[in-house]
Amino acid sequence: MLITNQTKAAQLAKKPAAKPKKEAEEGGQDIKDWTVLMYIAGDNDLEPYAARMMQQIEDKCGTTENVNVVAQLGRMEQGDLKKLYESQGRKYEPTNIDGDWGGMRRYLVTQQDRTEEQGDKILSKVIGKPNDKKMSDATTLADFLVYGMKNYPSKHVMVVLADHGGGWLGAFTSDASASGHSIMTPDQISSAFKIAETATGKKPEVVDMVACLMATSEVAYQMKDRAKYLLASEEIGTTASFDYGPIIAGIDQASRDGKTISPKALAKTIVHTYDDNPDAFKTKSAVDLPKMVAVKESFKVLIDQLKASKIAPEAVAAAIEGSQNFGITEQGVYPFYDQIRDLKGLAENLSNAELIDDKKVRAAAKAVSLAVDATVVDNLAHDYKRYEDKGEGRTIDGKETFKDIRIYEGHYDSHGLSVFAPLSEKLVKSAKMGEYAAMDFTKETGWGDYIKSLNQQLAENAKKAAEADGHTVARPETPPETNA
Repeated sequence: MLITNQTKAAQLAKKPAAKPKKEAEEGGQDIKDWTVLMYIAGDNDLEPYAARMMQQIEDKCGTTENVNVVAQLGRMEQGDLKKLYESQGRKYEPTNIDGDWGGMRRYLVTQQDRTEEQGDKILSKVIGKPNDKKMSDATTLADFLVYGMKNYPSKHVMVVLADHGGGWLGAFTSDASASGHSIMTPDQISSAFKIAETATGKKPEVVDMVACLMATSEVAYQMKDRAKYLLASEEIGTTASFDYGPIIAGIDQASRDGKTISPKALAKTIVHTYDDNPDAFKTKSAVDLPKMVAVKESFKVLIDQLKASKIAPEAVAAAIEGSQNFGITEQGVYPFYDQIRDLKGLAENLSNAELIDDKKVRAAAKAVSLAVDATVVDNLAHDYKRYEDKGEGRTIDGKETFKDIRIYEGHYDSHGLSVFAPLSEKLVKSAKMGEYAAMDFTKETGWGDYIKSLNQQLAENAKKAAEADGHTVARPETPPETNA
């Protein structure tokens, strides 16, 4: 789908071109200001939108004298896509984009003035040869990064990763793989970038995850050594974010004006691309990745203080429940993802003397809040609305039936970094928590062990209270739904 809102980057792109300054590396190849590497994983139910993303970029901007734009597009075979849509209860219609081919292709993206007859084509030049693995395979991502950085040299590199996202579970799914549903974990994503850095001696300054829920502390810490800035959303996004051409056009225009955009300025510009486009992302932040070390260290101190304190587990649970959660759509709240909480909001609740009576815990929580402020260089949060269907009822006189629909509205109390904070004994006992406990952020802070112990204490206290009252009471459970 095409996005019609005009961003600042798009407006800049309308200015007349000026001759850019160029440098040449040894061997005669031009070294441009920026190389933008687009990894568009559409070998899943997003296949139609991924294919359109390529066309949208071609329509707005591509490789110029100042900017290299290299893309790798993965597409699901149409037969598999039809089966997938049918299994999801969705209507399948082929897009007919570029012959609806399946597999992977790599492109040097160039701007196109497509004719009516070319409306269904991807017109950029096919280059290189991707490996024969899935887009969710880290070796596929590493191969693309190495190819792009070696063959298209530049002063700065940005990597754009577009697809489904599932927070700390990972991103870039392949639903048509031989083994079924697969996803690239944060550790695998980080490993792909490390392979590319080892092979090229270079790492990107900016990584933009155009995917849901990826602005988590767990993901950012895993990526702390792989780039300077991470762009991501704490909340679920939509395919409206796939219209990326105006952003690239803005990068090119800055160079045309003789003012190459810096990595930090680019990160902040991309965040504010969504000022007037909340349909794409309700939240978006730019994180200074090396500073995630300070976030981790401060959070570790907080966990140590919580473990040493005598604070009632119910008070900590109240602090968690009082912080902004995510997974919110107009249709309701996604289970599992609603256990992701805004980190600063959680810290602020734990620093509240009315809730927490331990001064050391409050001081440690305040330090976490300050660390988040120092790490998030820019942040955007919009309003949200969701609907809850409570079922049908009948009026007292019995003459009329009605449907009870509740509408919840608010403004996201989000500050750019989230953390997984499940309040569900069933969930913390699930197999997925083993994966979570192995993540660097979780392991190095002790958060995984603490949140497991907290849920056990809450369950034990609830059981004792129920026995004292002479009946059984259970905390509401959240099922361990993990689909990205």
